[in-house]
Amino acid sequence: MPATSVRPSSQRRRIDDSDAAGRGRPSESTNFPGYYLRHRGFALYVEKSDGSSLFGGDASFQRRAGLADGAGLSLESQNYPGRYVRYRDGLLYVEAVSTSAERGTATFHLE
Repeated sequence: MPATSVRPSSQRRRIDDSDAAGRGRPSESTNFPGYYLRHRGFALYVEKSDGSSLFGGDASFQRRAGLADGAGLSLESQNYPGRYVRYRDGLLYVEAVSTSAERGTATFHLE
C-alpha cells in the first residue's frame, strides 16, 4: 500500500502512551491495523513499519499539553524534539512552531 497523506479524520491508537523512560511510542492506525502514523521529509503519512529504528523514531510522538490551549494536546516528534505535528494546507507536518497562529495549528482537541 503506498504512503497515504494523513487527513484529520484518520484515527490512531496509543497517542498518549510512553515507555518507562518517558519517550513516545508509535501511533498505530485504527483504520489500517499494522500501519503507523510517521513523518518522512517532515510530512505525515500512514505507512507499514519496516522495523527499522529510523521508522520507530519517525513514528513516535510525545503527548504534550496543547501549545495554544492547555485543554488540548500537541504531539512532539520523538526524533526531532521541538518540532510538533501541525495542520497546514489540509495536511499534517512535523514543524517547529513559534507564532501564536502556528501554536494554534499544532494544538488538537480529542472528541
